[in-house]
Amino acid sequence: MIQKNIKIQIPTGLEARPVAVLVQIASKYESSIFIESGTKKVNAKSIMGMMALGLEADEEITVIAEGSDEEEAVKGIEDLSQLLNKLKIIFVVNAPRLCLRSFYVYKHLLEWRHL
Repeated sequence: MIQKNIKIQIPTGLEARPVAVLVQIASKYESSIFIESGTKKVNAKSIMGMMALGLEADEEITVIAEGSDEEEAVKGIEDLSQLLNKLKIIFVVNAPRLCLRSFYVYKHLLEWRHL
């Protein structure tokens, strides 16, 4: 079993988009991976569990992995955390535009479907 402390440095905390990426990364590994924050401990492969944590900016989490590829799993999540920390401005600045773009694509898909 490996444990690693990581600090969340995204100004908005871990919201839906970064959580979805984290869950995808965690799901690539065979090891059991858990995220612990305070008294809460959730499966890192569960989007609902991760969203329930409600992680805020500057909060410290503990990544716990156990299994055949535990070292790679912790390293993968740590690398993702560092990448998200570097991209934190992109998430904040582009969030409204990404939401509008997603809505636009969804709206046109619905219209196309009804033709």
